Amino acid sequence: MKNERPWFKAYTHFLLDDPRLGLLPEGYGLVYLQLYALCARDGVRDSLYGTAADLGWRLHRQTDFMVSCFAILEKNRLIAVLEDRIRILDWTDQQPLISLSARRRDERARKSSSDSAA
Repeated sequence: MKNERPWFKAYTHFLLDDPRLGLLPEGYGLVYLQLYALCARDGVRDSLYGTAADLGWRLHRQTDFMVSCFAILEKNRLIAVLEDRIRILDWTDQQPLISLSARRRDERARKSSSDSAA
């Protein structure tokens, strides 16, 4: 595995207010989030290589369900189905790269700000 991430960001406004996700048929939103989890676990930026059958096997889902799911996710502009992979379209916006030093600096600034407010 590449640079495995044990987590990914899930923005509340996206999960709760974006109709592209909120109006999906039951179970399709979960698959979308599972695709995010696979990208994070595999340490890839926005693309998962494989067919609907391959990715369905990884998510313990039937191929016909994955084909249907991918068609709806693509129609809603959440993914792009390419010849050899699927690409999560909002990945770069929702999962920006931030260095460890920048993350620590931001954490110190937040702590300092909350300490001075108390």
